[in-house]
Amino acid sequence: MFRRLGFTLIELLVVIAIIAILAAILFPVFAQAKAAAKKTVSVSNHKQVALGAVMYSDDNNDDILPRYDACGAVGAPDAPNDRTNIWPNILQTYIKSEGVYLDPGASNTRYGGIWTDEGGATRPLPNKWGRGWPSIGNNSTTMGWYFPDASVPGCPARFPRNGVLNLSSPSKTVQFMSSNAGPTPEGWRGYLADNGGANAKPLPGQLGLASRYSEGTILGFFDGHAKWYKTVAILGNPNAPYQCKDDTFFTGKWWYDVNAAKLKFNIQDPCIIDP
Repeated sequence: MFRRLGFTLIELLVVIAIIAILAAILFPVFAQAKAAAKKTVSVSNHKQVALGAVMYSDDNNDDILPRYDACGAVGAPDAPNDRTNIWPNILQTYIKSEGVYLDPGASNTRYGGIWTDEGGATRPLPNKWGRGWPSIGNNSTTMGWYFPDASVPGCPARFPRNGVLNLSSPSKTVQFMSSNAGPTPEGWRGYLADNGGANAKPLPGQLGLASRYSEGTILGFFDGHAKWYKTVAILGNPNAPYQCKDDTFFTGKWWYDVNAAKLKFNIQDPCIIDP
């Protein structure tokens, strides 16, 4: 009697069709699992950076972590130059890991520790990428404004209200955000971020934050914790009625604090908005 040892064409096509259906069902699940894993890592990275900043403040008389290790006044003897350390290099004493400063959901990012890229893509030295590349950004309003202070040698300006203890609610005050990263020469400034917009292109004055996870982003706070938020809930409202009680040091960014999550983003401006 003849025994059939193989599949018929119809049987083979049925098996292939079943595999294709299973793949179509499972691939989105795998993609969601991968995205969830990246989100978890991102929250962890933001938390480690935030805790590093807490340790920095504890060791430096309660000072808020500066955006760079230089004087902010234009023309000052120690104003920023190409090799100036930006905040990731400053925090390396406490964190000692380059990967922590990167958001795993970012597609174009690398560790950047100095002001300007050194040597471009063929640089011979490590840790010499500039301020465009980090994908976790320091809150740009935390240290973006200065006032005269002749008591600081070589620097006629310093940060106003530069103590963490001056913050009314560190657990609701944002210090770090998922940022928009890319090549420094192209205008990207991943080392800074704000809640004035989302996924901003590298244009002068446009920082914003990166919305990467289920239409949300990750924030790190001054008390050392980190959390995911829906992007629309944390964006400031530039059309809100003026609500400042004090504009003696007015920066024009008071509306950053007008957000649905009621988080504090505008650090240096003494504008106070009742919750």
